[in-house]
Amino acid sequence: MIMDIQKHPLIPRHAFITLRNNFNAIDNVLSLHYTNHTSNPLLNKILTQASSLTQTKITVTHIEQIMEITDSLYEIYRLDEELVIKFSSTTQLSRRREVFIKNINKWIETHQELNTIPPKKSSYTTEATFELCSSSLPSSPVSFLKTSPNKIIKPRSANSSPTKIKNRSLNFSDLKNDSSRFKFKEKLESIESNKFNGLSLLERIKLKEKLRKQQEQDEISKQQAPQDKYQNYLLTKIPMIYNAIYQLYQCQPNNCKTFSTKKLIQTIQDSSSYPVIPDEIHDGMKLLSTKLPSKLDMIEKNDIKVIRVTNLNRDQDLKTLDI
Repeated sequence: MIMDIQKHPLIPRHAFITLRNNFNAIDNVLSLHYTNHTSNPLLNKILTQASSLTQTKITVTHIEQIMEITDSLYEIYRLDEELVIKFSSTTQLSRRREVFIKNINKWIETHQELNTIPPKKSSYTTEATFELCSSSLPSSPVSFLKTSPNKIIKPRSANSSPTKIKNRSLNFSDLKNDSSRFKFKEKLESIESNKFNGLSLLERIKLKEKLRKQQEQDEISKQQAPQDKYQNYLLTKIPMIYNAIYQLYQCQPNNCKTFSTKKLIQTIQDSSSYPVIPDEIHDGMKLLSTKLPSKLDMIEKNDIKVIRVTNLNRDQDLKTLDI
């Protein structure tokens, strides 16, 4: 059984729950990648797939927060100006989650004075690149020196030498462009294209602009108050909560229906593809009732905790919720 996360005096518990969920999603996506590939994947690709899995945006900042908790579970390095990620150990997924929660609790004990989880900033090295390439180096020192990439010798033909041109008559054939020059250029263009995953210059500019805007949004998010962050976090749960309520609403003939809050929370937990704690679902239902006040009414009095649902219309409601 996976242990629980301890309470921090300043950082709300949902921040650690979100971090744990992000870690689980990244682990699942990375493990799935290795079922079909042997090469290590790009970090950006893994974060995009993990974001799709959790229905929330997972950025480099989030994984740097995970690395702040512990840097023993992932290894990140640069390869062709891109960040690449891989498992740093062969521990089973379930065991990795236990290790991560242990490290969260250890971090909480030793960082009682902080009010946020800071991202661990690191200048990612290319050491792992050399490890990957070391097996392909020539065994002979001499052959390695001959093909060393550190020294590039530009080929020169006799026809291109200015001193030799003076000593002989200039033929028409000397003015021709050798076709090999163009073949060599095409090869270079192909290499450059592969380096940037086949992206054109315009596509790379658009990608950089998109990343810049995302970084600006991350900076704005860092400046938000904890309550605002939690509110934005709950907004990501609204589609899942609404869909569960709508499915139950459709199963009963009456137009006005009442559901037990406790049973509804359990239903949502069972139908979710990733772990969700009851308090988050409860707060999400409260937020949903404020957005659809004429259709959802949460009643909590003494031991009575129910939600009354009336006149749901999926298309109209989704427009109102803007999801």
